[in-house]
Amino acid sequence: MVIVSSREFRMKQGEYLKQALEGQDVILTSRGCGSFRLVPVTEKDKLESGDHALQARLDRARKDLSEGKCVTIQNSSDIDKLIEERKKCMK
Repeated sequence: MVIVSSREFRMKQGEYLKQALEGQDVILTSRGCGSFRLVPVTEKDKLESGDHALQARLDRARKDLSEGKCVTIQNSSDIDKLIEERKKCMK
């Protein structure tokens, strides 16, 4: 397993993409945004139908909601706060 910062990944992107393609576990870490696993897209991923993919996303959203993994937005100020938090993760 290779653990790499998002900064280092940007500098050596090709190297880490090749490692992931060869089956190596590559984990990207980012301050404030969590960690991510780099995984190549398979033919199976490409062949999933739109309906199946949509149903899977809906099922995941329902599960997250039942587990309290959701954000409640009551007004435009809440939306602005959420957007600002997401922008921090994109930097």
